[in-house]
Amino acid sequence: MSAPHDPPLPQATVTAGAPGTYPYAGPPPADYQPLIDLASPKQITLAAFLTGPLTAVWLLARNFARMRSPQGVVATLVLGLLGTAGVFALAFFLPERAPPFLVSAPLVAVTWLIAHRVQGPRYDAHVARLGPTTGTGRIAVIAVAALVLQAGAVIGGLVAYGAVTRGPNITVAGGSEVYYRDGATRADAERVGAVLEQIGYLAPDHKASVTVQRPRGYATVGLVVNDAALAGEFDADFRGFADALSADAFDGNPVDLWLIDTDLDVRRRLPWHAPTELD
Repeated sequence: MSAPHDPPLPQATVTAGAPGTYPYAGPPPADYQPLIDLASPKQITLAAFLTGPLTAVWLLARNFARMRSPQGVVATLVLGLLGTAGVFALAFFLPERAPPFLVSAPLVAVTWLIAHRVQGPRYDAHVARLGPTTGTGRIAVIAVAALVLQAGAVIGGLVAYGAVTRGPNITVAGGSEVYYRDGATRADAERVGAVLEQIGYLAPDHKASVTVQRPRGYATVGLVVNDAALAGEFDADFRGFADALSADAFDGNPVDLWLIDTDLDVRRRLPWHAPTELD
């Protein structure tokens, strides 16, 4: 009777497996690095071009983390934060008719440089070891999540900007807003709102935004107006508004009227004109 034999060892052949699993038969060697998927430089650059900076930062940091480079992750997040802030600042200060590529081109160029020059060699080595590339579906999920975060950041920034530049406000006449800042008080805003509601400028069917300021104690009231008003067609009516505001909101003191647009930017100034008997 022959002696029993040990079963033959499995051959080291490639087998199917989920990303991150050891793709060969038998136990992995001690120095084995899982074949997790990495985003390619082309995918990262295209994501930056199509969806903006946050997706590219996410993918770059994800690659660095999977390449076991914590320094790369930190550098990517810091540069990404600064770069994203720079992109938004550039977009804010550029003229309205400036070509969009003035914002997108620097972003795509920097992303391409990092993805190809810094991560490229390690990505190529990963592919040479039969490492998988991140699927399009997964990148799409990351891109959607990044876009949601970007939208939240933009909305939050606009709200914060408005709070800083416009100041606090009260709501009057069924939805109109009166903003007060630069020395003006809530009581000033309430009196201005009441006067403008009384003379019919503010009403439930005519909602508008108004600003009240008192730099160095001198009252100015800003009214959001249309193009016809900016052209001077209603200056006489606005003089009457100023007289009513002076008498009923500011104890007879002078009031300058500012004609402003929907962004609350001053378009025309109507200096105080003291009423006379001829008025």
